Amino acid sequence: MSDSLVFRALGSDLRLRLFTLTLRRPYCVQALSRVTGLTESAISQQMRVLRDAGLVTAVKHGYHTHFIADRQALSATLAAFSAETDGIDFEPNACGCRESDRECRCGQQEG
Repeated sequence: MSDSLVFRALGSDLRLRLFTLTLRRPYCVQALSRVTGLTESAISQQMRVLRDAGLVTAVKHGYHTHFIADRQALSATLAAFSAETDGIDFEPNACGCRESDRECRCGQQEG
């Protein structure tokens, strides 16, 4: 599992929502379809991305496949990201504040 795959998988609002649901309890595609209002086909495609990223595991229960979030995979990725970004001092904007360009609330325009 690559950290970039994990972040790419969670970069979609829908996949983030599906992953969050599977953190609470196992879900099958049919149940996720009912909860989200999307087709089973759409859910299956999104769950495949999460599974390929190592964020969920699929467990067969008869006809249905239940998806379970892999909390350890998420924790490992977050720990690696935290270690990589530890100690980074973000450069201030031209105006001197440290807010991102879109969130700069100091009232000055970047030059």
